[in-house]
Amino acid sequence: MKFLVAIICVWSIRTAQADNRIVLESYTGGKSSAAEDQLRPLREELLRKGFLGGYDVVGRSFESKVSKPAIVEGLPKDFTQKVEAGAKAFFAGKFDDAVSALGPLVDLARRNGGAFAQNQDALGALEKAMIILALSQQRRGDPGAMQTTFAEYIRSFPKAEVQRGIYGTEAAASFEQARKTVAGGGTGTLVVQSTIQGGLIYLDEHVRQPGKLQVEVPVGEHRVFVLADGQLSRVHRVTVRARESSVITIDPTYDRVVQTSTNWTGLAFATAAERERSEVDHAARFAVAVEATAVALIGVDQVRGKPSIVGILVNRTRSTEIRRASIPLDPEPTVDRMVALAEFLAGETTTPEGVDITVLDAPKGDGVGNNPGGPGSDGGGKGWGGWKLITGTLALGALGVGGYLIATDGDCKTDPPAGVVCPDVYNNAAPGYAALAGGVVLAGVTVYLFVRGGSTRAKTAFVVPTNGGAVATFVGRF
Repeated sequence: MKFLVAIICVWSIRTAQADNRIVLESYTGGKSSAAEDQLRPLREELLRKGFLGGYDVVGRSFESKVSKPAIVEGLPKDFTQKVEAGAKAFFAGKFDDAVSALGPLVDLARRNGGAFAQNQDALGALEKAMIILALSQQRRGDPGAMQTTFAEYIRSFPKAEVQRGIYGTEAAASFEQARKTVAGGGTGTLVVQSTIQGGLIYLDEHVRQPGKLQVEVPVGEHRVFVLADGQLSRVHRVTVRARESSVITIDPTYDRVVQTSTNWTGLAFATAAERERSEVDHAARFAVAVEATAVALIGVDQVRGKPSIVGILVNRTRSTEIRRASIPLDPEPTVDRMVALAEFLAGETTTPEGVDITVLDAPKGDGVGNNPGGPGSDGGGKGWGGWKLITGTLALGALGVGGYLIATDGDCKTDPPAGVVCPDVYNNAAPGYAALAGGVVLAGVTVYLFVRGGSTRAKTAFVVPTNGGAVATFVGRF
């Protein structure tokens, strides 16, 4: 055949990109030791319903897209002494030992940038560690690693230099070459501002100025955080491009609430009043930051004077509650009641047995794609849902007709005697390709309607020309 039509349906489990439902934990004063066991049945049931949680999935996503804790494990008290030990190995010609000692120290410093706000004197030790690490990498025959370390050193220390009198002429020359390479990349403008007036801004661990900072910096990644009211914000990484301005506004109040640790991911409020005032808004901000399609909050709180497990489904676009329910911790909740709460949050029921419903705003959408649409919908569709079925049917029909027309292009309309050239053949190529093109357009419209409607399914169709024909491909994810 001159034309091969292949309809390839790729069926896959919902991915985070297509349906990124998340669950966050929320507490007043931090997570207690008992909360892990108390919430486990609810968390596991939500996971079965497609709500992902925990550090490895949700926490790491937030850290890569937004910010990381300013201090994780902190710097060791003997940080400077360990740097000196690595320097001693370098000057003794033990370059492998120097890299083994200094590499982890530099990485540790980067994970704990906030520690330098408490001890700016330690920056001198970090500077020395980066210089000697780069030179040790060079002596080991790894100039690429040296350039990377020197580039980071130059971005982090505006007055960076390698002194000939200490490290030698060759080392100083290597550094100057690295400086020229960094300078060749150009500079950009970095603007950092704090939502708290007077918040002290730190750039690449160096204290700068309060309120707002605007500075020209080498292109590449830079780290910024704010010290306000004696507390640190999270560390935000900003990539600056040549001749462009990168602007970031840091909200220290929000940063102090967000928790991304290996133990749990969610929100921790200093007081019950702050939690009541900001919990839903902060959860919505978190969800938007990680591009979540829905966000559920679970935690332990006081409900009518009794400690209870609380679950909330949040409208991430309006920062409002869609559903809220609770289960008292005394007596100990059964697994069935936990399952019922999870079903309620997932939009599978509006009458969960054994669950105390506080908020049920079902007419405005359930946030998980179960509502066909309407004002305030958060994840449901918009308008009549039948259009996607009509356009989808027409798309498949057009693709099928186009395939048939191209397949029969050049075929004889009659059965001539043997040896006789056919006097009349089908000339279907032009209308066939036109039909295929129309099918692709309709398929695109169908994809748009599904995406706009909050569906977890994504489809696409395309035509690939081949020798003597084409391949029409339709791909769907459900």
